[in-house]
Amino acid sequence: MVAVPLLGYCGIEPKSTHATSVAVILPLSIASGLLYYTKGSLDFMQALPYLPGGILGALLGGWLMPKIKVTWLKRVFGLLILYSALRILMQ
Repeated sequence: MVAVPLLGYCGIEPKSTHATSVAVILPLSIASGLLYYTKGSLDFMQALPYLPGGILGALLGGWLMPKIKVTWLKRVFGLLILYSALRILMQ
């Protein structure tokens, strides 16, 4: 949620900021997963039910990205940020 606005302030095209943020998240997620795995804290069986949805969402997002107008992309991202903020505040 921080990478997309920061990349936008650097002058990168809005659709490229979303793709770039995903490219940044992937290696960080792999490194984090490996760290948890080496510490014995990663249970693949608990993660297994979430993998098909994550893979499907990634494929669908990559297919839809070129078809979505930048205005709608910004609105959806803004709603996601608001939803996340409300969840944090309600805890």
